[in-house]
Amino acid sequence: MKEEMNTQKRQPQWKRILQLLGLMGAAAAGTPAQSADGHTAEEMSRQWDAYARFAGTILQDYLDEDTEAGARFHEFLQDKDLLLGQDSEPLLLSVWLDDKGNVVRLRVEPALNNAQADSDIKQILMTKPIPVMPPEGMPMPLLVSLQLLPKVM
Repeated sequence: MKEEMNTQKRQPQWKRILQLLGLMGAAAAGTPAQSADGHTAEEMSRQWDAYARFAGTILQDYLDEDTEAGARFHEFLQDKDLLLGQDSEPLLLSVWLDDKGNVVRLRVEPALNNAQADSDIKQILMTKPIPVMPPEGMPMPLLVSLQLLPKVM
């Protein structure tokens, strides 16, 4: 019964949206003209961009899973919006992956200033790896923007 209430409370008219902001930054400027396996900087950049978009989709899926931590995190963001009386500003996630696709570091800006919400987002995003390893030499962190928006039915 409590699980039904959480699901109902969490799904009113909202959906979490991920938007990739960028990932190369200054690291891309230092990319060699050709990698050891013969890929040009442009090809590597395209691979990194495609992987970052893929990883963003996976992170979206992890945040949308019906878990206790996910329900609490969504509720925290919705309550914060109601308290402020406005739509939330995007959260910027800096996500560092190891060579196997595990999230090894995560930074949220602006800070959530809530120990439970901090713990929940880390539990959600750091428990499971991205199912495909990042391309070799991919600069980190991935920068991902999260925005709570009305859900279109």
